[in-house]
Amino acid sequence: MRGERDTDLPGIVTSKDIVNLLGTHDAALLDELRVGDVMTRPAICVPAQTNLRDCINLMRMSRVRRLPVLDGAEVIGVLSSTDAFRRALADA
Repeated sequence: MRGERDTDLPGIVTSKDIVNLLGTHDAALLDELRVGDVMTRPAICVPAQTNLRDCINLMRMSRVRRLPVLDGAEVIGVLSSTDAFRRALADA
């Protein structure tokens, strides 16, 4: 399964992006940097109809922990790896 990349969502900022930034730059730069400077591009998104197994596999293969969820081109939520694994274990 490939994530959707044909959206108006240019990227996503996660805690991982911030940690990576702080590991390579002085914290004083936080006042100067903009979200667009640090976000992961492109955002890997999934349609709302995507099954949970495919989402988990996509997260694993893409090495991401969050997937924006789309209804058409509109972001309607974000699926985290914690949410996905918790639900998968509950259904097992």
